[in-house]
Amino acid sequence: MPARSQFAAAIGNAEGVNVPGSLPARNNNPGDLRNWPGVPADASGYSIFPSMQAGWDALETQLDAIRNGSSAYYNANMSIAQMGAIYADGDPNWAANVAAFLGTTSNAIIGPLLGMGGAASVSPSSPIGSPSGSSSFLMPASEPVAAVPSPLLSNGPPAAFFYILGAAVGVYLIAREVLGII
Repeated sequence: MPARSQFAAAIGNAEGVNVPGSLPARNNNPGDLRNWPGVPADASGYSIFPSMQAGWDALETQLDAIRNGSSAYYNANMSIAQMGAIYADGDPNWAANVAAFLGTTSNAIIGPLLGMGGAASVSPSSPIGSPSGSSSFLMPASEPVAAVPSPLLSNGPPAAFFYILGAAVGVYLIAREVLGII
């Protein structure tokens, strides 16, 4: 699988596309993209794609824009944490989830994770699986925030940490959908 498809899978996992009934699943929008050109949006501005494949393709398009330098909000020299500061309104759980799926830390630079600089692929550590390739568009909520190294992650946490973190994020995503919490 191309590296960018693995990165798309990591984003989809962090956004909760694998949670039945979640907003990304209902909207065929694995990247929780907003204002994608040519598709309708729900009341909150999240794009509604005609199929899950169309949603993955949109997410992959955004990742291609990052890779080729044409993204208005992200660049290949950002860390996952810096990207998450924009993509997920600064929620550090998003960056931790993406990094855990990719088997790295949130301080990892996204360019190599997209297959740039000789890093042809990344092995995801998540049992959730990954989609076929796709891309996305996103309006940022804020300016990028500098990544702060986490002492917890500096020496490589045990695998159980990522499973617990993933479970906590899953509960949060379900609560967000059921209770309408942002």
